Amino acid sequence: MRSDRDFFNCSVSERKLEDGSIELYCGGSSYTPGGHVWGPNGESLQSNRDNSFDDFIDEDKYNYSEESYLSTPMKRLNLKGIANFEYSDDTNLFSEFTYAKRCSGQQMALQPVWFDFTYEESMGDSLVEHGINYRDSVSYGRRMSDTGTRDFSQVVDTVLTVIGAEVYLITIGLGMQR
Repeated sequence: MRSDRDFFNCSVSERKLEDGSIELYCGGSSYTPGGHVWGPNGESLQSNRDNSFDDFIDEDKYNYSEESYLSTPMKRLNLKGIANFEYSDDTNLFSEFTYAKRCSGQQMALQPVWFDFTYEESMGDSLVEHGINYRDSVSYGRRMSDTGTRDFSQVVDTVLTVIGAEVYLITIGLGMQR
């Protein structure tokens, strides 16, 4: 896991400081398990468990390193066979067989989702106090913490067979005179 290594245990983000320099910090994604709202005038709000909202700050970012693999676990099997049979001085028979199998898996952080909507009165007034008005276009994003991590696995089999013959021919050209 990425979180098992000190050099990768957090998702690195950067921010510009007042003096213009860049600072790296342990950050991550603005798609959080609780949800994040973006308003039409630059509002950026973090959703809380009690359905209230606070201004989104860097510390609210989601650290996706905790659930993601640093190294993909993989098992491989490779077999190869080559045969060559000299049938005669002019004929050679050959064959080749290759088999490869790979089993691997990936685990990534919770799935982020995003959608846009129009803020309506029927949705309550929790965004009004933050400068978002009814009928404003709003974006909402969150991590699907209720569905778990994104897990993938593959098993890939590859087979190659070649059978052939090499025949050495000697051609004799007959010249004709005019």
